[in-house]
Amino acid sequence: MEKKEGLAFSWLVTFWALNYTLVKIALAFVNPFLLAFLRLLMTVAFLLIVTPRSFVPLKGLKANLYLFIFSFLGIYSSWTLWYVGESYISPSLSVILMYTYPVIAVILSAIILKERVTRNKIIGTLIGFSGIFMIFFSESSFNNIFAMLLVIGSAFSWALSIIVYKKYLSAYDYKLVNAYQMLYSLPLSLALFPFFRISSALNAFFWGSC
Repeated sequence: MEKKEGLAFSWLVTFWALNYTLVKIALAFVNPFLLAFLRLLMTVAFLLIVTPRSFVPLKGLKANLYLFIFSFLGIYSSWTLWYVGESYISPSLSVILMYTYPVIAVILSAIILKERVTRNKIIGTLIGFSGIFMIFFSESSFNNIFAMLLVIGSAFSWALSIIVYKKYLSAYDYKLVNAYQMLYSLPLSLALFPFFRISSALNAFFWGSC
């Protein structure tokens, strides 16, 4: 049983690692905002086919409001910032910056949830931030730094969504929460369609012909 679980975990890690490379390839063909929309559309369609029972509505306005906020932070905001940032940096750098989210989550948990911060967490946080500073100081290009800040913003949004989940949504079935965060993010991604041309103009302003 342990061997099967280990194999399944290895496959999971492999496919998750490919995520960043595949995003980079896709960004060569489509706008970051369109990519987010298409990914959400395919995900929602897949979930509706495979797990239709996951879309049982939550009862209560407050619960749905928290779920909407969770969706905005964890998917809509996080994916958009990530895709725009990775348009201009490598997938390897993108994944390193994205996975600063556990470090950020530790800090936010201590501030918002009043969770106890152990010595090991403090050491891990310091090591994490020292790595970020080293990466930034090694970059001399403003273009790269701006893109890196976008990806770190994505990590911050992701970390904040975890806090929202732990505080308000952890009592709900995780399959339901996961399904609805995709569903709620889909119309949000549609809202960015009018800004495609604005995005192109900003790209030209910040990055020119780079």
